[in-house]
Amino acid sequence: MELRQLRTFEAVARHRSFTRASEELMVAQPAVSQQVRRLERELGVDLLRRTSRQVALTHPGEVLLAGARRVLAEAASVADELDALRGLRAGRFAVGAMPPMARLDVPSLIAAFHVAHPTVAVRLDEDTAASALAMLRRGDLDLSFAFLGPDQAGSDLDGTKLLDEELVAAVAPDHPLGRRRRLPLTALEGETLVAFKGGSALRAAGDAALAAAGVAPRIAFESNELLTVRAIAARGLAVAILPRGYVEAPEANVVGIPFGPRRLRQPLSLLWRAGERLSPAAAAFRDFVVGVGLRPTTLTQTGSLSSDAHR
Repeated sequence: MELRQLRTFEAVARHRSFTRASEELMVAQPAVSQQVRRLERELGVDLLRRTSRQVALTHPGEVLLAGARRVLAEAASVADELDALRGLRAGRFAVGAMPPMARLDVPSLIAAFHVAHPTVAVRLDEDTAASALAMLRRGDLDLSFAFLGPDQAGSDLDGTKLLDEELVAAVAPDHPLGRRRRLPLTALEGETLVAFKGGSALRAAGDAALAAAGVAPRIAFESNELLTVRAIAARGLAVAILPRGYVEAPEANVVGIPFGPRRLRQPLSLLWRAGERLSPAAAAFRDFVVGVGLRPTTLTQTGSLSSDAHR
């Protein structure tokens, strides 16, 4: 039983006429008759009583007509929903983000996307990289920002790298290291550090860089709150490894020292499940994010996105 057959039968039953049904469907009358007869053969019952003047429904025909109308209405509803998604007149998606993301203002991106697509519902879930990627793999998220390159995320995830974030040493202005113009990672040997908790991609990046330099970190403070980490560094209690954007903020009250001779950089990507088609809403957000260019972003009073990419 096919939708085309049900649609043809419903038209004949409604008009009580093969001729009028063929005119409505814009199909030749013999083809209409053939569709109905094929349906009767498949079901093993007579659906219509044919006379020289009109067509009447049999009892099985009345039963099928009621069911056919329900099926056709449901199919039309699904088609409308898909059309709405294609036109982004509806839809929803969930995106993950990890604190901190200095050069990526996620709330501003979502707000600007909402201006363009006000009927699309967006859910934001902020957590560590490990947690966000686990949610992405389970299907709890459609997309996730991550301080990882797509090639570091695993074969079950796909994505695009948006930018490279420079990580610097953040210290209080009067800290002994504060006057250094560049800092080898080995200079952190013996220093008290404040770090993000385990599961954070930035913590993993810092730990890997220190291990490669042969430095055993002395971590006295841990937090996943950026303001807490930065405040501890600003008060001279410890050294933090932070994205440059958060160190250079006017209210930061810390000095950022680039690592050298080779700078420490961490890729920032937008990821999704490999081999799965994104919903129209999620795909539109991905394309929107990539299209922005992701230079430092701010949200204007009108809700549009302002960035170096648009200047």
